[in-house]
Amino acid sequence: YPEAAVLAYGSIMEGPTSEKMRPMVEQSLSHLVMALQDPSVAVRDTIAWTLGRIAQFHPTIVPVKQLMPLLCEKLRDVPRVSANICWNVQVLAEAQNSVPYPDTTPLSEFFTAIAMALLEVVARPDADERQLRMAGYNALSVLVSKAGNDCLGHMQALTTEMLKHLQESYKSMDRECELQGYICGVLTSLVSRLRDQIAPLADKIMEEALKVISAYQQVRGGAQVLHEEALLLVVALANAAGSGFDRFMPHFAPHLTVGLQNYEEVQVCLTTTRMVGDLCTALEKKIGGYCDMILEILYTNLKNPAVDRKIKASVMTCFGDIAMAITGDFEKYLGPVVQMLREASSTKLADGPADNEEWVDYLNLLREGVLEAYSGIIHGLKESGKLHLFKEHVNTVLMLVKEISEDQTSQLPVIKAAVGVVGDL
Repeated sequence: YPEAAVLAYGSIMEGPTSEKMRPMVEQSLSHLVMALQDPSVAVRDTIAWTLGRIAQFHPTIVPVKQLMPLLCEKLRDVPRVSANICWNVQVLAEAQNSVPYPDTTPLSEFFTAIAMALLEVVARPDADERQLRMAGYNALSVLVSKAGNDCLGHMQALTTEMLKHLQESYKSMDRECELQGYICGVLTSLVSRLRDQIAPLADKIMEEALKVISAYQQVRGGAQVLHEEALLLVVALANAAGSGFDRFMPHFAPHLTVGLQNYEEVQVCLTTTRMVGDLCTALEKKIGGYCDMILEILYTNLKNPAVDRKIKASVMTCFGDIAMAITGDFEKYLGPVVQMLREASSTKLADGPADNEEWVDYLNLLREGVLEAYSGIIHGLKESGKLHLFKEHVNTVLMLVKEISEDQTSQLPVIKAAVGVVGDL
């Protein structure tokens, strides 16, 4: 009975406002916390889940200072309970800051204790049970990404520790390289937080990310594939390293090619396509040497009817990113790119199924991408004093803007992009 009652209590957390739930939660919390010591594993498991539900839907009610030491202790419980405690830590961390990267959070004073406890969790011999290892790494990743700036001093040592975890992880390989993926996730959060402070470890991180990609290709029988979490780690490193990422490009460019060409794995291809924008921002003119290769693949993907339309919409934005990065050197690509943009913008509502929300969303996404591309091209050419080259394409842009303004299904981001491009002209 206690388990069923607690389960029902946890289930009603979704829906009512925090103000309505506050008296009830404040009254029951001490009893729930005491019940975490119950001899029944099933009861402790349900209590841990219910505390997570309270933290998820009513974080402002949770007394973090009182609860956190106990949660750290209960991470040592059996895998079934510990996995739910990891989730508690994750949702509490997610709820801590309303602004990105605050100076401090209520979890700051517990950062090292929680991180150490989670490192113990992922190293447990029984961590394969109940996906406990995954829950531990996921909680650590969120803890890092949502931590206050006063915790940055601890993150360098944590990065070194994660690199050790990655080096030792190859003893346990599966077809999806899942374990390596979880560790890459934590490293991505660390790199994103440390930014330029990651410089001393950048070479080692890049080396390990490329090793994960190679290992993944090996377990997939030598297939030309990319490991998504390793790719996201490389994206984070490019954003952190800026123009310094140039030294890694000769090693990474072949993998970038694989990701852009592998349209059958939609999510990976989409991530790689978006990464082109990150590389343009980081490398600026230094991306120029890779543009022929990148644009050739982007053209091929646009012409291929088998390529997912989300990828095609993302390609449009890439054109603008490249133009902004290489400015006047974009001149040699201007003709074919504008032709592609013209073809994309000729897609009409009537070309898709009637009254289909997905088609309407795609059309808006595509048009937004086209307009962002035009904006990028205009800015890039203007910066190098070559804006006159765009003169013959102005009417094409204005016709698209007119069409968007007359279309009842045009969404706000597209209308904003249309106004923006007119302002650029």
